[in-house]
Amino acid sequence: MISANLLLAHFWTNANKITTPTGVELDLNDDETISLSVTLRNQEDYPERYQLKARFGLEQFIDTLELEQLEGIDEISIETMFTLMVIGSAGYSLFRV
Repeated sequence: MISANLLLAHFWTNANKITTPTGVELDLNDDETISLSVTLRNQEDYPERYQLKARFGLEQFIDTLELEQLEGIDEISIETMFTLMVIGSAGYSLFRV
């Protein structure tokens, strides 16, 4: 597993925000908590949007997602978020716009 200090340094280099290639946003809050979120919507202008979100402490984030290297962050996807929701580690919100 990667160290929490290496993960912190990676977030600091990226202004505490990382977006994966599939659009999952990771935010570092107070150097202690990582929030993951992704918003789902249709391409057409429908009034509903769903946001999947999860929140972890640094060590819990590393352990839950089994991060071996920093490159593993890029592998966090929408499917990862659905998996986290199924196991009870993520939730969702419905937005009407």
